[in-house]
Amino acid sequence: MGLKQVIYAAIGMFRILTKKVAPTVYMEEIEDHFSDLFDIKDEDHRVIHELMSEKVHIDLHIIAPDENRPFYVVFTTGMSDLPMTMGEDVPWDLRKTHERAELFCLLAPDWKTEFSKGSQKDYDRFWWIFAAIKQAARYPHLSGTWIGSNHTLQYSEDNTPFHESTKLCSAIFLHLDEKDFGGKYGDRMNYMRTKDGSYINLLCFIPLYAEEIDFKLDNGSDELFMRMFGSTVTDMSQLVLDPQRKNYCTAETA
Repeated sequence: MGLKQVIYAAIGMFRILTKKVAPTVYMEEIEDHFSDLFDIKDEDHRVIHELMSEKVHIDLHIIAPDENRPFYVVFTTGMSDLPMTMGEDVPWDLRKTHERAELFCLLAPDWKTEFSKGSQKDYDRFWWIFAAIKQAARYPHLSGTWIGSNHTLQYSEDNTPFHESTKLCSAIFLHLDEKDFGGKYGDRMNYMRTKDGSYINLLCFIPLYAEEIDFKLDNGSDELFMRMFGSTVTDMSQLVLDPQRKNYCTAETA
């Protein structure tokens, strides 16, 4: 670790100790849950630790592909360290089960997740998805709101793409319920219980095109889901990020 990283780490610890950043609470339990879901070996798992945090300390966990899992699994920890702010009109039972969340996404096996010095072009082309997830995980805590299943997040008013290599520009967050994958995972893909009795919602981060988020706002999330996945998600490959994937809400696909 270089001097700059040491300084950032020290500042980050100071912010936690002075309660400017929430302490990490559920990381090990979340790691165990995802390890059970995806049969993860320790050697396949690495963590990109956040050096400078605001409000919550968001780490990214990256699980390498293997012969049984031909994609990267990326999930956050730290988002659930604080409950999100839900409106007073939200019933208590819904508040209890939805006030904490973490995000995850799936990446193709050739997606770059490590970068050497001098590889700025690769960094810009591949890092945008990690930056977008971290921004989404921190967003409800900075904005005094909450993120739940079928909620969307628009990153800019003019729907500027995340990177010049794609036209994806926004995101929807999905619960994968017991009907998806033929019931293989039950409800373990959409939430977990912690040792202290808290619920943590697990939301799949799906980037969207401008036309798709407009369609969702006009027609609802169920209609968009049907266009993208049909009645259920049947295979993990449907969730793997493809920056050039089909746009489901153009005139040609209407």
